[in-house]
Amino acid sequence: MWFVYDPDNGFELFQSEEAAKRAFDERITVWREYCDEIGEWHPDVERVCMGRVTHEVVLQEVDLDPDYLLHLIEYGAASECDTFCEAFVREVMPR
Repeated sequence: MWFVYDPDNGFELFQSEEAAKRAFDERITVWREYCDEIGEWHPDVERVCMGRVTHEVVLQEVDLDPDYLLHLIEYGAASECDTFCEAFVREVMPR
């Protein structure tokens, strides 16, 4: 998985390096056209970047200790039908 970021369009994910490179080049072309209009490079162009995603966060449902869940319910912080998750970091394997 690959990404491209630029200040105007934000963050976007791509499944292949080639697709990310095309998007990166397109964004640089748009910045170049804009800079031609104003007569100089805008400093934000240096924030445009492309890279490979190496890790991601996944949410996984977890069971709470029944006494702790009862405590949360008593104080109005949860109900019996709530789902509780924990965030885990997972390495993204290259394809």
